[in-house]
Amino acid sequence: MSTPRRSGRDRQAGLDAERVGYAEYSKRPLHCLIFLAPLLVLYEAGSLLYLTDASTGLAETIAAYSIIGRASEAFGVAGFAVPAALLVVVLLIWHVLERDPWRIRPGTLAGMTIESIAFTMPLLVAAALIGAGPAMEAAATDPSVLPWQGRLTLAVGAGLYEEMLFRLLLIPVVVLVLRDLLRLKESSANLGAIGLSALLFALYHDLGPGLSVDFGRLVFFLVAGLFFGGLFVWRGFGIVVGVHAAYDIIVLLVLDGGG
Repeated sequence: MSTPRRSGRDRQAGLDAERVGYAEYSKRPLHCLIFLAPLLVLYEAGSLLYLTDASTGLAETIAAYSIIGRASEAFGVAGFAVPAALLVVVLLIWHVLERDPWRIRPGTLAGMTIESIAFTMPLLVAAALIGAGPAMEAAATDPSVLPWQGRLTLAVGAGLYEEMLFRLLLIPVVVLVLRDLLRLKESSANLGAIGLSALLFALYHDLGPGLSVDFGRLVFFLVAGLFFGGLFVWRGFGIVVGVHAAYDIIVLLVLDGGG
């Protein structure tokens, strides 16, 4: 995801002078963090209440959450809710580096909610046209055996941590390599990063025992990955998480009948 190459002083002045509108504010890290904070709390609380086996203390979770947690352990960081804490830290560091003001616009948060719901519509249409529209959480337990609260928790977790892994962490790294090391144009680097993240996103969901592949599901997840990648670059991290979570909530709680 590219950012304008201007000084922090100029960016601060622009923001303070109200020359930046909703489209830019909604992509800023502080607004993303405030927008996502309720989802972070919901997932951690829901995981403890509805996804944790009381007899063993083991919690069912999103595969991406486990991947981020294991990667953190490799660097000596372990403990409760490490992926959530890491996401908060990344957004706060990004905010500080950008030298953005510590000011929240409630209207921006409301707009981000509306956008997140609206952008689920093309994804639902694509799922119907392709004929393969499963929920996009990847967890060991079949969500249908969980209470609705557990399914809601998984839907929110998928939006948060799959987007954190495949978009927030992966796309900027790939763009950095393609643009700064391989000297590709910004647009080409973005397209390459979106394509790679979409492919890995599809394989992450669809590889079964013995590396078997369901090609219908693979196509759907590839299309979804391209959609999410483009949305991340165009509209930012907060909105792409909102869209992903909203889609899974609709599939798991509404289309699957709730209960």
